[in-house]
Amino acid sequence: MTNEVVISITLPKINDYGLVKVHPQAILDKKITKKGNKVATMVLIQWSNLFKEDTTWKELDELIKQFSTFNVNYKG
Repeated sequence: MTNEVVISITLPKINDYGLVKVHPQAILDKKITKKGNKVATMVLIQWSNLFKEDTTWKELDELIKQFSTFNVNYKG
């Protein structure tokens, strides 16, 4: 574990519930999984305003619906 310190001049934007607003910043990896009797593409997302350790797997179709302006071209 490293003792990495992140300093920001500006505070992150928050939503109505006081939670940090995030949007996908990059797709780090992808995989194909089975969802019921269908195939789903899962992508590992690096989120804005969060640490690298806070990446999450999201279903690509749902990500596109939720963040329609995000460029989903995989860079990994």
